[in-house]
Amino acid sequence: RAVDFVTAPYPGIATDLQPSTGLILTRAAGTSGITETIFEDRLEWLIGLRAFGANVELLDARTARVTGPTTFTPGEADIPDLRAGATLMLAALAAPGASRVHGAHHVRRGYANIEEKFRGLGADLTHESEEEPR
Repeated sequence: RAVDFVTAPYPGIATDLQPSTGLILTRAAGTSGITETIFEDRLEWLIGLRAFGANVELLDARTARVTGPTTFTPGEADIPDLRAGATLMLAALAAPGASRVHGAHHVRRGYANIEEKFRGLGADLTHESEEEPR
């Protein structure tokens, strides 16, 4: 079900969990809210999630709405950072067909052997080149 959540210092919801929680909310029926209180513009990754069919709306630099459930579609997105990048990779893998993510080096630096781990779970993915940030 849809929920609203706010990031906060411990014992609140850690800002590092915001992207993965946002992805989970795309599966919930209804409209969920995300409020980021730690970092401004940390919700920008949601623009990338839109590329895979998610119904997301940035209300301002710290607030967004996610309406689900989402049926992911093939898309293309830029990875802005580590946590958001892993989330966008999961969205791309959830979409049927071919999708692209640019900037996977962000994810590789934080998650050892991430591509091999995804392949071990049955993902069909290809590393085309070592990209520089666009």
